[in-house]
Amino acid sequence: MDFKVWIHRLVVLFTLWDGRVEAGCDVAITPASIIVKSGDPVRVTCSTNRKDFKTIGWNAPVSPVMKDKDLPEPTLELESGIHVNDTVNVTCSVKGQHPTNTTQRLLIPGLKLNLSSVNGKPVISNFKARKEHNGLKVICETHLHLPTATYQRNSSVTLNVSFPPVISPRLPVNPLITAGWSLESQLTCAADGNPRPNIRWFKDDKVVEPSKVMDWGDEGLYECVAENTHGRTRRSVAIVITHDYLPRIAGTSAVILVFVLIMVIIFYVIYYTKNKTGQYRIEDRKIMFTKQGVGLNGGTDHIVFTPLITL
Repeated sequence: MDFKVWIHRLVVLFTLWDGRVEAGCDVAITPASIIVKSGDPVRVTCSTNRKDFKTIGWNAPVSPVMKDKDLPEPTLELESGIHVNDTVNVTCSVKGQHPTNTTQRLLIPGLKLNLSSVNGKPVISNFKARKEHNGLKVICETHLHLPTATYQRNSSVTLNVSFPPVISPRLPVNPLITAGWSLESQLTCAADGNPRPNIRWFKDDKVVEPSKVMDWGDEGLYECVAENTHGRTRRSVAIVITHDYLPRIAGTSAVILVFVLIMVIIFYVIYYTKNKTGQYRIEDRKIMFTKQGVGLNGGTDHIVFTPLITL
C-alpha cells in the first residue's frame, strides 16, 4: 500500500479519536437562508451523510431576533429658531443597528416633498422657509419589508417659522364711524405673525382703547400698530364720525303716529257725544199729529216733523 495512503488514514483516525473533525462541506443546512416574522414557528435542519462524526448540532452565535416593536425609530434632525427666508436643512435617518431591508422616507405634505433611501442611508433635504410653512408637519418614516408583511415606525415635528406681523385685510382709507358706537365694533385691525403680534390703536401718539365709544370730537388720524419680537407694522386711517339717522327717523315716526291716533280718538269721542245729545227727547211732551203738522203742548207748528223713533 502506498505510504501516502497510510499517512492519510492515520490522520483521520487521530481526528476522530480527538473529536475535533471539522464539518466543512459535509454538513448541510436546510434551508440555507430564511426570513421569518417574529412569533412564527421556524424549522432549520442541520444534517450530514458522514458516519465518522461523534455528534452533530448547532454551535454558532445567533444575533437576537428583531421584533416589529424593536424596529428602530427614525430620527429627525431639524434646526431650531427658523426665521422666514432661512434655508432649512432636514435629515431623516435611523441610528443604531437595523436590518438591511429597511427603507427611510422623508415627507412634508404641505411642500409635496416625498424622498426615500434604502439600507439605512439618511434622507437629506433643504428648502427656503416662508411664513406659509409655519405649522407644516415634517414626517420621517422607516419601513421594514418582510415577505409576509411590512412594519413601519415614524416620528414627526411641526415647523415653527418666525416672521414679523402682517396686517390683513387692509384697513379702509376713510372709514365712517357711527357716533355712539365703539371703535372695535365699527373697525377691525387684524394681523398675522409668529409669535402672535400684539395689536394697539393710537391717536396723537396716545393709546386708544378699542372699546372707546366714539363721538364728534373723536374724528382724526388713527394708527393701528401690530408688533412682535421680529418687527412692527403700522397702518393709518382717517376716521370720520357720522350719525345714524335711521333710529331717529323711526323714533320720530312712532311719536307722530301715536299723536295722530290720540287725536283721532279725541275727535271720535267728541263727535259721538255731540251726536248723542242732539237727539229729541219725547218722553215728557204731548204730541198731536194734524194734517198741517204737529201740535206741541196745545199749540200748532206747521214744520214738517220726521220722527226719530217709530211709534
